[in-house]
Amino acid sequence: MIPFSTYVIHMPESPDVLAKCLAHLKERDWRNVRPFPGIHAERAGLQTEHVYEVDHPGSKFRMGYKPTGIWLSHYMLWNALSLLHDDYFCVFETDVKLPEDCHTRVINALNDCPQDFDVLYIGSCCCQGRPQSHVKGEVFEVRYPLCTHAIIWARKALPTLIQTLRRCWAPIDIQLAFEVLPHLKAYAVLPRIIEQHDTIIPPLIMNATENIASLLKQGCKAITFTLSPKGNPVIVAEQIVVTGPDANFTRIAHQFEGNDFATCLNQLAQNVQHVGELKTMIVLPMKRN
Repeated sequence: MIPFSTYVIHMPESPDVLAKCLAHLKERDWRNVRPFPGIHAERAGLQTEHVYEVDHPGSKFRMGYKPTGIWLSHYMLWNALSLLHDDYFCVFETDVKLPEDCHTRVINALNDCPQDFDVLYIGSCCCQGRPQSHVKGEVFEVRYPLCTHAIIWARKALPTLIQTLRRCWAPIDIQLAFEVLPHLKAYAVLPRIIEQHDTIIPPLIMNATENIASLLKQGCKAITFTLSPKGNPVIVAEQIVVTGPDANFTRIAHQFEGNDFATCLNQLAQNVQHVGELKTMIVLPMKRN
């Protein structure tokens, strides 16, 4: 059992999601859990005015409500934690999926990680293909992990988080990698201990084409379908491309619409075939318009 508290960021507007998460944590005997109400940005009417143009200069792209709300929720929690006196904090999002051996692996990771660490990703993504060095056991130094669903923060990292992230312009995991993690002693457990619910591609999709199966081997996290206003199937994809010796990465947005899902899948596969440096693809969920 980890010797410090876990804070679960949740939306008060979705009590059933929190209840499901807490039940899962109780089933895994994960104790000292404290729910932390986050910000439902769409309900609050909050969006960032800053553009995200790392990969598409001049596009004037702005991330939507949900990434803005996640960004603000984490930032708000870090400020609250800075008022406490604990040395370490575990932060979960409500989609965490803990394996049966989670306690043993987390304790082992804490013992194997350098004692002066600032952040330990016990849940991460997009580490494949990035510069990394083995520390001990399952602990690696990675430049730099993505995802924020399961992270252990040291209290001494909070001032850097709070003082550096004063401009909300990118999804929080991407902005952490760009602006914060290079200044911290950051580590990740590989393979990740804590998975995420609803981020596994169903077998039917996995077998749709050989190209989709190839994506899985490259670290594809999820594929989510939605419907366009016309009722046509749509895949909205966000591609992570890792390039250069300094592990630079960019995000490239794709949208594929067709008369059926098979057409969308083929468009996705054909597009990826022509991306030479593709390491990982994340497909983010979209709500129906």
